[in-house]
Amino acid sequence: MAYREFVHQNQLSTLVNTLTDALEYARDEAITLDTTITLCPKNAEGSCGSNWQQGQLIIDKENQRVLRVLHAMPKQYQLLWKSTLGDSSHLQWRSDGFTRGQQGSFFICATKGPSAQIIILRTGRLRVVTGKISRCERVI
Repeated sequence: MAYREFVHQNQLSTLVNTLTDALEYARDEAITLDTTITLCPKNAEGSCGSNWQQGQLIIDKENQRVLRVLHAMPKQYQLLWKSTLGDSSHLQWRSDGFTRGQQGSFFICATKGPSAQIIILRTGRLRVVTGKISRCERVI
């Protein structure tokens, strides 16, 4: 049982690190390129879609250039984005590193074991909470 818990925790840590790295990369690119950067769910055609589970894209909005592609979530996890503005189709950063008025959370919900919440403030800063996430208990 301890080994199984270790594997679940390690996989969750990898997923959280991958997503937080991507979020920080998107914010840094917005500042560096002095433009708006968008993180959106990827569809089967490789453009912005509506299902966060299928992977994500980081896009330079000004010239529609894809900067990074993230892989789909493993089947035993579900990825959700919930914005306080009610717009959960994408997340954007301005050239000053702040989000475009959005704040909210990404939820990485596990069918077994701990889940994670990545909280994003309007300033573009992140905070991670892992363990038993109440939002995930209602989803899985």
